[in-house]
Amino acid sequence: MTDLTTTHLKHLLDQSTPGPWETRDSGCITSQHGEVLWNADQAVDWSRNDHDVNLASAAPQLAQEVINLRDALGYLVEETRLAAENSDDVVVQKRVADAIKTTVAKIQGDHDE
Repeated sequence: MTDLTTTHLKHLLDQSTPGPWETRDSGCITSQHGEVLWNADQAVDWSRNDHDVNLASAAPQLAQEVINLRDALGYLVEETRLAAENSDDVVVQKRVADAIKTTVAKIQGDHDE
């Protein structure tokens, strides 16, 4: 997946088993209630790598962090826009607003829904 919009991330989280998830020495990923969500030893065509298992177990927290960062960036854009609009210097208004908008769009990968 290369196009993870905020809506898509929220949908994935809504449909997944609630975290936090944990990795076990056996290569399993378990939910907060202990049920096995994924077993590396039984996965088909999977070359077991403990780092991959650890990353997979962090997926819910990573997705939520991306959502939180996008929300914070949206707030920053709006507050900066308001500050620029209240400035008497039109050049400052445009430069500040354009710089923040461009930077945020780059960080978000144009996924600000």
